[in-house]
Amino acid sequence: MRRTWESVRRTHLRKHPDGGKDKPGGEPERNPIIIHKGGQAKKVWEKLEQEYGQGVTTGFEEVDDFFHFLPGHVYMLSARTHVGKTAFALNMAGRMASMNNKVLFASLEQGVFVVPRIESMIRGNLPESLYILESTTMPTIDQLIESSHNMPEKMDLICIDHLHFIKREGKGGVEDVDQMILDIQRLSKQLEMPVLVIAHVKKLNADRAPTMDDLRDSSMLSQVPSVVMFLHRKEATEDMLINGFLENKGQLIVAKNRVTGKTGMLQYDLLPTGEMRFEPKVRMYAPTKPVPTATKPVELDDNDLF
Repeated sequence: MRRTWESVRRTHLRKHPDGGKDKPGGEPERNPIIIHKGGQAKKVWEKLEQEYGQGVTTGFEEVDDFFHFLPGHVYMLSARTHVGKTAFALNMAGRMASMNNKVLFASLEQGVFVVPRIESMIRGNLPESLYILESTTMPTIDQLIESSHNMPEKMDLICIDHLHFIKREGKGGVEDVDQMILDIQRLSKQLEMPVLVIAHVKKLNADRAPTMDDLRDSSMLSQVPSVVMFLHRKEATEDMLINGFLENKGQLIVAKNRVTGKTGMLQYDLLPTGEMRFEPKVRMYAPTKPVPTATKPVELDDNDLF
């Protein structure tokens, strides 16, 4: 009964941020805005740093060099179809859970069929700290939020695979996606958990790496997340088709990073087991601005990462 009441109360507060003050018997108004003065702001930050440290590992030391998963932040992973978005997310989820981090993987497309894939990637049994969420229909964002609220334990990461399998409200393509990503950000802040969201990009030439302008349906997909990542793999040459239509080697591109400010690229190999291995020596960082030389200024194309 208590869980039911808490579920109803949280749903009410999401729909009525003012706490229902304008209704008879409503809860007192709750102002979400907090203003910290000088040293107080620093103390709040120090408390958060003490509680969360630098964040939760991604499961890959090479990716950790760019960022960790921090509560209250949304992370976006995108690529063309079949490039390996789910594979990369499952690799991270499996590795993180193997380190006793609690991960909720919302498998909206494949359900529990991801279990053998994860076990192949980590070469072991599915960790007990990894939770798989599946749905027989396309869930709404409110249903996902409610399910996350009702988890028996606080998660270290929630992964949603993927955004375009969430039921839209029917207001319109862009408006629906705008609201979904804003609701996911609200989920991350309310539960004080990081959320990794997988999304598609527009149809691209396979030889061109995607950019933030290629995110599908809404510019909010590049604006709201703290970190935006892309995967890129080229089409395989004729003599390599025996291993698939895409090369086994690929690039993880960190195109946006509010966590540390570091952007750039990592190269990886996708093994037959589904496991991803990053090349630690190939770690390229994008300059923050062109650096002039004594003879000729460096000219960078806006579409170039490096």
